[in-house]
Amino acid sequence: MHCQVDVRNRRIAILLVVGLATPLAAQETLDWPVGQFEPYQLDSGPRDNLGRNSAVVYQEAVTVENAAWVRLYFGEVKLEAGSYLRMTSAFDNDLQELDAEGVAMWNNTSAYFNGDTIYLELIAGPETTKNHVVLDRVAAHLDDGGGERGCGWPCGICGVDDRVPSDEDWAGRLMPVGCSGSIYNEDSCAVSAGHCMMGGLVMQFRVPNSTSGCQPLNPPAWDQFPITGYLYTNGGIGNDWAAMTIGTNYLGETPYERYGVYRPIATGYPSGGQALDVWGFGIDGDPGQCTRSQTQQTSSGSVQSVFSTYFRHNVDATCGNSGSSILRDREILGIVTHCPCQNYATRVDHSGFAAAREQLCPGVPDTDPPSPDPMTFSSPPAPISSSAITMT
Repeated sequence: MHCQVDVRNRRIAILLVVGLATPLAAQETLDWPVGQFEPYQLDSGPRDNLGRNSAVVYQEAVTVENAAWVRLYFGEVKLEAGSYLRMTSAFDNDLQELDAEGVAMWNNTSAYFNGDTIYLELIAGPETTKNHVVLDRVAAHLDDGGGERGCGWPCGICGVDDRVPSDEDWAGRLMPVGCSGSIYNEDSCAVSAGHCMMGGLVMQFRVPNSTSGCQPLNPPAWDQFPITGYLYTNGGIGNDWAAMTIGTNYLGETPYERYGVYRPIATGYPSGGQALDVWGFGIDGDPGQCTRSQTQQTSSGSVQSVFSTYFRHNVDATCGNSGSSILRDREILGIVTHCPCQNYATRVDHSGFAAAREQLCPGVPDTDPPSPDPMTFSSPPAPISSSAITMT
């Protein structure tokens, strides 16, 4: 088990070539680029406000030409009591404000903003000195035509793609890695796939349609939440899982406080033929469906075969669905990890996965240790195809 709590200093490969393991066979990686880093240097220098009211003491427009979206990555940030940063999108006037505590929770980054320009302001509290902000770089999705480069589409689609748009508020999109995640309790703890974990993750809800060129767009900042800690294992099929804690949006709300919904961890076992549903943020490789790409869609199917730590299923799930929860009767039975169809899912009763959830969210109702599983094979699982790949 890996532990990651302070993710502030971890490098992000924003091109998202994420190495994902498969056991018993040669490893293959499925990637979906959603952006890239661009150097961008701004330094406010120390800023004072000797007046008795808050005041804007520094402002600049941060522009990355032709970007579908932009995110800010800060270096040094010093904010005295009552001081904060304000970021505003020139495209749609979306707004985020972060004080010193908020900047730390957001790992010295901003939310994702649509368009190519963000107005950055430093507002100094009354009678404060030496407020300071340094911008090191930005992440941006350039308007380069989008598409499914490196995706492996249509891996994970079982015949005809029967996914349809959906709007469940417990299922979110993980950026920048392009995975999916789910809220599973009232403390807004979440689950996803281990190979999706990286520094600076943000979970987005109520994701809008993508552009006609397949570039993902972002919801308002109040529907974006930082991942503040996680425990995970990226050990390939049957050992690929993550448990996460989530911070607040800039309004101070957790996902559960904002939306009031979650899906609990299942208390039973998977068995062949059980009906399943998946909600997640997979891509669409069909040029006629670009606006659906990396937006929430749902599909149904059933359990095909069961092994000790994973099961196979025929629910349509493809690139971007990694980390999606597989539900049986509105409870989370497994986590989508690998394709091709029949696809693979890590079981939620995997002992390490269950222990991680308890460690990260102690005392939060989950599942009791189950009795011996009559559906689990006592012999080693069947060999896994060397063509199995992750669905990031």
